[in-house]
Amino acid sequence: MIADTTFLIDILKNHQPAISKAKELEAKDENIATTTVTVFEIVKGNDAADRKKLDKILELLHALRILPFEFDSAFEAGKIHRELMKKGVTIDPEDSMIAGITRLNNEVLLTRNKRHFERIEGLIIEGY
Repeated sequence: MIADTTFLIDILKNHQPAISKAKELEAKDENIATTTVTVFEIVKGNDAADRKKLDKILELLHALRILPFEFDSAFEAGKIHRELMKKGVTIDPEDSMIAGITRLNNEVLLTRNKRHFERIEGLIIEGY
């Protein structure tokens, strides 16, 4: 299972539905990974000068397996973005990248933003 940025942000903010979902997945012994794109999004959205917050982010990220955005996933993400554009659907490039990594690895994407990602064909999504 691949955690989307929304899930990790919600964990960092102690958002109860995300915390409950994390406990549920832990009880099932579910392995949770994330992507280098999510690392980018989380760091981009936080103040690096806040050392306490940065340490909490690093602790969370280091506890996860991080899947890279490399050639094959970039190619998959490009296909996804193109498919959506043909339908007149807009999506952030980073979300196409996360979806590309997820779809390429035949994983489930864990996100609060199910409706956003449901527009992507062949992507398996789990919400919380």
